[in-house]
Amino acid sequence: MTIISFILIAMFIEAVVSIFKPIWDKTATAITIPEYISMSIGTIIAVISRLNLLNGLVETDSIILLYIFYVMSGIALGRGPSFIYDLWNKFKSASAM
Repeated sequence: MTIISFILIAMFIEAVVSIFKPIWDKTATAITIPEYISMSIGTIIAVISRLNLLNGLVETDSIILLYIFYVMSGIALGRGPSFIYDLWNKFKSASAM
């Protein structure tokens, strides 16, 4: 695994976890019902279609880990283009260092 792959994976995980930050951090903006519905639909679509945004970066034979990647991809899909845009900006700023 290259350092770029490692950085991309770390940023993807951080972005997905930050979506749920309002659950344990009461100062963060709350997740709305439409956002929960959107992420749920995205997760269902990703699991059924086996959409893995980390495909090519992480090779695994673990079914459990693969389904975790599907769920993470579904959450990202449900968050829409702003999630990908934010992730891309984080990657650009990290690669500029």
